[in-house]
Amino acid sequence: MLKHYLRIGLRNFLKHKSSSLINAFGLSLAVGCSLFVFLFIEFFLTIDEYHVNGTEIFVINQEVLVDHGTELYSGTPEPMGPLLKENSSAIIEMSRLKDGFGYVRYGDKVFEESIRFVDPGFLDMLTFPLKWGVSSSLAEPNALILSEKISQKYFGDENPVGEQLTIKFINNDVEHIEPFIIRGVAQEFNKGSSFSFRFLANYNQMEVVGFD
Repeated sequence: MLKHYLRIGLRNFLKHKSSSLINAFGLSLAVGCSLFVFLFIEFFLTIDEYHVNGTEIFVINQEVLVDHGTELYSGTPEPMGPLLKENSSAIIEMSRLKDGFGYVRYGDKVFEESIRFVDPGFLDMLTFPLKWGVSSSLAEPNALILSEKISQKYFGDENPVGEQLTIKFINNDVEHIEPFIIRGVAQEFNKGSSFSFRFLANYNQMEVVGFD
């Protein structure tokens, strides 16, 4: 029976090639668009769901008045986070976030890497389980938390906690070299995450290494 249907379908396809190709293309396009919309909606609805305290975490944005109305920016004044926490009992924890770049050296390995500076509360607010190390150690001035991918890049499958990395920062043509100690390695990130990192460093170290 199936062979009979296939034979008829092939015969009709050869007899009406143009219309058959248009129908096949239209069906393929419809299926592809439907699949894309489904995956987009699923990602949007499930992003960051794995964070244990996700419903209690809020991102502060800045609304700026411009000629044609208002624009929304993610950046806010640096003192805002600490001041809000200090003056509101409703805020349990907060973390600022700023990205920088540096040349990371371990032995003869040197790579330019993105460094994410955060307050120690970052790992208490967001759920990034550590494969090795202790998240509270991020409070130490020269502590680093690595992603699992970065850990494998520099150390393979070995536990790098306690190892030292040297990072050279360049800001306004001024170089600053600072040693950091690895205090933790995060497990592989969830695919539905809007937050991730390669290197995490203490937010206060930005002033030490010459970042504005």
